Amino acid sequence: MWKSLLVLLAIAQRAPGALGANPGVKAMLTSKGLEYGKHVGANLLQEKLEALSIPAVQGDISISPFGSVHFSLDSMQVSKFNLPEPTVEFSEGSGIKTGLAGMNVAVHGNWHTRYQFIKDGGTFDLAVYGVGTSLLLSLGSDEAGHLSVSSSMCDSTVGSTDVSFHGGASFIFSLFIGEIRRVIQQKIESSICPMITQSVEGLERHLQEMKVSFQIDPYVLIEIPLLSAPVVGNSDMELDLKGEFYSARGHPEPPFPAGPFSLAPQEGRMLALGLSEFFFNSAAFAYLAAGLLQVNLTDSMLPKTSPVHLNTSSFGAFVPQLPKMFPNMLMTVQAFASRPPMVSLQPDNVTVGLSGAAKVFAILPNSSLAPLFTLESEASLDAKAFISDMKLTGSLALRSLTLTLTASEVGEFQTTPLENLLKMEVQAIVLPKVNEKLKAGFPIPAIYNISCVNPVLKVNQGFVTIATDAQYSS
Repeated sequence: MWKSLLVLLAIAQRAPGALGANPGVKAMLTSKGLEYGKHVGANLLQEKLEALSIPAVQGDISISPFGSVHFSLDSMQVSKFNLPEPTVEFSEGSGIKTGLAGMNVAVHGNWHTRYQFIKDGGTFDLAVYGVGTSLLLSLGSDEAGHLSVSSSMCDSTVGSTDVSFHGGASFIFSLFIGEIRRVIQQKIESSICPMITQSVEGLERHLQEMKVSFQIDPYVLIEIPLLSAPVVGNSDMELDLKGEFYSARGHPEPPFPAGPFSLAPQEGRMLALGLSEFFFNSAAFAYLAAGLLQVNLTDSMLPKTSPVHLNTSSFGAFVPQLPKMFPNMLMTVQAFASRPPMVSLQPDNVTVGLSGAAKVFAILPNSSLAPLFTLESEASLDAKAFISDMKLTGSLALRSLTLTLTASEVGEFQTTPLENLLKMEVQAIVLPKVNEKLKAGFPIPAIYNISCVNPVLKVNQGFVTIATDAQYSS
């Protein structure tokens, strides 16, 4: 039954910062999720058993007074089996405990014997009754933030065996069939836990090879190692992940820390994911550090229907002295974020704060730039986020926007008319285009062939929770 945990560990691992720091992301696996993983794992185990090749069994049997007969059983394949319902549960403070009892297996293979210079062979049918195992998987994390797993306790039992031999001088086996049964049963019992341990070690190596850093695009990557060992309770298991974005240019840390947050118990759900304000704000900081939150605007970039164009004549309506000082000249604007955008999460409400600046220049006849003035802007947006038809969707609405003149080479002027114009442009042109894309949504991807079922998004104080059931497809 231990193989059933592979899917569960895959769910948990999709994840080196300072250990002990607050996480940007939390993940929770509940008892319901563990139970579902048990059924998925049982199906995977059944597929494995159907194609399982069993290692050869060999030994020596003493036949008094003639000495020892060496025997071997090989080319063994499972021909029939029953897989009873396994048990799996969280073991508080340590890991996951699983057990299997009453499994019966029929095996067909070849037998060989050797007594001095005499060799013989044929086929055999072996029935193994009442196979049982119990296993405790201890979960932890390594220095690089990988999930680690080890077998800290394993017991195995075999109720009884029955074997019949065919071909060759198989009638000779009837003389010591009881001894053969005893040897085979002992070897099977002694082999189960080493096989499980070997497979767990293989799973551990697989976990160590998994990435904890992923490139999002050419500019930004995300690091999601575990910050500490999983916290295992009676009814769930929680993982703290770093969940921090970085610029691909380097790894400057954002000027704000990750705050603490806690996931509530998820009744009736298999999985839960918590994304903190820090998770979103570190992404904004990473894009700022990557130099992407800036743009050079020219008149050719504005729609022809725009009421204002980037030339000194058009801007004369807002800066009266401008056309006189720089007559009939095109303008360009260097717009950039002066601080990283900040997401604020309150119950059922998301606010996005934007701080930007714009340096405005006149393009002189010789193509050089003459500085005109600098504006700073503060904006606040109300955001909504939803999950609909397995897509993450949302919308934005402008709450407030202010413009302030911070420097001018053309003298003082009132910014209110420009501010009103900018508000109108944002509400009439920018936000409709953005909301159109947000309404289309972003598909929620399947991870390790595990897709979300009926996910629900909730905005809490300082973090967002996505609670969901899951479905595995091979």
